[in-house]
Amino acid sequence: MPVQSSSGNVIQIVQRTTEDTANYSSVNYQNTDVYCDITPKFSSSKFYIQSMVQYGMGDHDVAVSCNYTDDQVSNPLDNPIAPHSVTGGNNNGSAGSRMAGYMGFGSFASANTVDNWYVGQIFGSYLYTPGYQNTNTRRLRMCVRTSEGRLFRINMNGQNNTTNPMDVRLRSHLTIMEIGA
Repeated sequence: MPVQSSSGNVIQIVQRTTEDTANYSSVNYQNTDVYCDITPKFSSSKFYIQSMVQYGMGDHDVAVSCNYTDDQVSNPLDNPIAPHSVTGGNNNGSAGSRMAGYMGFGSFASANTVDNWYVGQIFGSYLYTPGYQNTNTRRLRMCVRTSEGRLFRINMNGQNNTTNPMDVRLRSHLTIMEIGA
């Protein structure tokens, strides 16, 4: 029996988890290994995106801004799909202005006792209606940028100490639900 595209119903759910560890240090968005591919059943569908990323920091002075990209959008890193908070401007992570984002994490700048053993989680969700709709496979991905290009690490803390059990390695995920329009 064919799937029916009833408005508001979940058509399909796909999820990808990753244990890949990576470093990101840029004031501009960089795509991460936290992504998932979906082949829509209907060209008019919306996508409900949920994500959770495990992260560590190189030092206590890093703030992180996150968003999502769609590989079918022209220049996806310059055109993230979720709206930024623009109170204070729509700026990247360069010094001299506030950094805008959809989700993220502020720094521990006044708490210099927070070290690079710290592990946090950033949760996000967004209901996305693509401007260019079709039934081609698309890749939705989490992107990150940091204050002043400081070090942000996915699926690990800021350490590299194989003999210490506090040096953890974790998994992050991105889930996409296709929603009937």
